[in-house]
Amino acid sequence: MEADKGLVGTWGDSFSELLFFLALTYGLAAEPVPALERMAALVEETGQRHGVEAPLTMTVCATDGQQLVAVRYSSETQSRSLFHSTSFHHLHELYPDDPRITAAGDDAFLVLSEPLVDLLEVWEKVPEQTAIVAHAGTIMQHRFNPHLP
Repeated sequence: MEADKGLVGTWGDSFSELLFFLALTYGLAAEPVPALERMAALVEETGQRHGVEAPLTMTVCATDGQQLVAVRYSSETQSRSLFHSTSFHHLHELYPDDPRITAAGDDAFLVLSEPLVDLLEVWEKVPEQTAIVAHAGTIMQHRFNPHLP
């Protein structure tokens, strides 16, 4: 048992760190959405093999500094909410004197569990079982479909 504990300590002690490591193993750096789908499929298959009916609920966000990938997914199709900004320009209008907003630039992108302000034109709810990829001011949505290769 001590060897197992040491190994866990090496990678971290939380479930999210384990999921991150699995996603890295499946190619997160090169193909983020397929890597996250493989990671989710492995967790679901393992959980179901051990009698867990709905083994995975997650909202995940990863970035390489150029693009941002976020996923809203759960095995039971009732995951927690996830929102993204539709236009950073609107945030500039709302907070013209906030240096953090100004410094972020017009191509900035926010992902959060709940909207910061109640303006429909600024926030969009990410649909259940969806991955979004934001890059250079564009936002693409993809159906998130966990599967092993």
